[in-house]
Order: sequence, then C-alpha cells, then structure tokens
Amino acid sequence: MRRRRFLTRRWSGPPHERLVVGAGCGGRRPLITSRYPGRTVITVGSVPRAEIAEAFPFLAERFSGRRSAIKELTHGRPDFVFWVFPDGRLHDAREAHASNVPKGYEYILEDEPDYGGFLRGRIVTFRGRQLVVVYCRPEALAAPGPKLTQFVQAMRNVPVPLADDAVVISNNADLYGTLMDLEETRTRAQGWWLTCRCSCRSNALAPVGRVPAAERQGRSAACP
Repeated sequence: MRRRRFLTRRWSGPPHERLVVGAGCGGRRPLITSRYPGRTVITVGSVPRAEIAEAFPFLAERFSGRRSAIKELTHGRPDFVFWVFPDGRLHDAREAHASNVPKGYEYILEDEPDYGGFLRGRIVTFRGRQLVVVYCRPEALAAPGPKLTQFVQAMRNVPVPLADDAVVISNNADLYGTLMDLEETRTRAQGWWLTCRCSCRSNALAPVGRVPAAERQGRSAACP
C-alpha cells in the first residue's frame, strides 16, 4: 500500500491556521486546519469558510456554542434524516436517528462517533442554501477513502432535491466543501488508482476517461 505523505508549508495567515498539502497518489486538495481550544477544525474544498459563514454563522472561524447551533438548525425542520450503511445503502431515519435505526443494528448507537461503520446525518435548507451535516470523525470525509465513497454513493439516492452546491460539514463544523467537491475528489482518486494499477501494462499513464472500458477491464484483470 502506498503511504500518504503530507508536506507542511509556512502559512502567512492567522497563527491558529496552517496549510497542509498532500503528495499521495491521486493528488490532494489544500486543507486548512484551524486550531480552537480543545480541538482542530478542518476546512477543505472550494468554499471559503468566511463565505459560507454568511449563510451559516456557526461556521465562522470563531463562534461560541457551535455544536448547539448546528443541532438547533438541523433538528428544526430537516429536509431529510438518514443513516448510511457501510456499503453505501441509504436508510431513511425519518424524524430521528435513535428511533429509526436500521433493523438489527440498534447497537450502533452505543458506538459514537463510528456507529459500527455507519454514517448518520441530516440535510437542511436555510437562507437559500442546503447543508448536509454528517456525524463522523473530523477526518472521515476530508480525503479520498472508504468513508467518502460510502457517503457519496448514498447521497446519489437521497429522495429529496439535493443541490450540487450543498455544503457538507461534520457535526463539529469541519467543512468538507460542496457535494460536487466530494464527488470530484472521489472520482479523481479512482482515476489515479486505475492508472497506477494498470501501469504494469503500459508506461503511458492515460487519464481514466481516455481508456476504453474494455481495455480498463482487461488491464485490471492482468494487474497484480
């Protein structure tokens, strides 16, 4: 397995922030971690935190009672409340997660914040913008990986209108960008994985979109 390397550059912004650039396979979007008392808040994606804070004030760099404000908004009139199975299947949690856990998986409520591999969240519309709040570890959706794939797959099946520019955050106000940002990150990572896997058959690493499907399938079967 290829190890991910991170390069820390000097940051000219506020002293409580730093810019981290990943140099692993598939590239990496710039990630800014803001240090607040007790924890570090992640900011990644195409939407600046200051900009989205105009619609959702609790996403500002400094905001007292952040988690309470998020809960108050998302528990008011949510568009949709959901659980996501580890394999990406979507489960309608109706009005509340605790009373609508997938049958046979009630034990996941005792496994916060991992929930036995499930994800849970709420979608809400406020001031003309949609917000998707996911209850997860801060790093879960900040980089390509199983959790990101699980989430993106589920969002494709949400039974309510969901905009590409819906903003995705954690319940701790980690900012992951828009739904489109996450979709593009997952797609880009998959493309790089494919070209890396197929390099044993060709020295020319063609982008995934330029490799015929039949050739991709044949290469994948031959690669170790």
